[in-house]
Amino acid sequence: MIEEANSQPWATRVVELMCSRLCHDLAGPVGAIRNGVELIEEMGGEIGDDALGLIGHSAEQASRRLALYRLAYGLAGTTSPRAIEEARAAAANWANGSRVTLDWPPGRPPSLLGERPGLAKMLLNLVMLADEMLPQGGTIAVDGEGNDTVGRLNVTADGHACRLTPDSRAALDGAVATSGLTPRTVHAFATGRFAAHFTMGLTISPENRRPVILSIHWPV
Repeated sequence: MIEEANSQPWATRVVELMCSRLCHDLAGPVGAIRNGVELIEEMGGEIGDDALGLIGHSAEQASRRLALYRLAYGLAGTTSPRAIEEARAAAANWANGSRVTLDWPPGRPPSLLGERPGLAKMLLNLVMLADEMLPQGGTIAVDGEGNDTVGRLNVTADGHACRLTPDSRAALDGAVATSGLTPRTVHAFATGRFAAHFTMGLTISPENRRPVILSIHWPV
């Protein structure tokens, strides 16, 4: 199954699932914007505070998620001298007002690491995976150090009921047929494939108690 995960046939299935996941995540705020517009129409064109608040909040939510997805899944997060700081800012905006608290201050890790291809993308994918592990909320912390040739970065998830589900762990390892992936597990699958593509090792410890530390390291 790992061989399948690293070969071309899985691509179509994964793209379909990823699109389903992203559309689901964006449907809420976009739908709320539409509701706000309908509310204005019902009011005869008068813009009330409630309608304005609904539209503004929902538009901000959609914008934050799109900025995160652009860096986490698109080419923008691959390499750039400012990639680490851009990733940090996108993650901070995304987490603002959510059930998790993000501990990722400016300058951590050193921005020079952004020159390593795929590093910012991997950090964002691990932050998103950590968020999935905290269904009741908690804290996500980012730290680590290194240079272009050797290093380790950690994303630590801590909170009540914090865990990586067996299905997500199997997807992360590539130890599942793509026919068995779902919109819920496809992110873990993509994270594992990104790590392999950018020649980074990926470890999780411990797996049976909190906090859980997701680490990427290089060289592998």
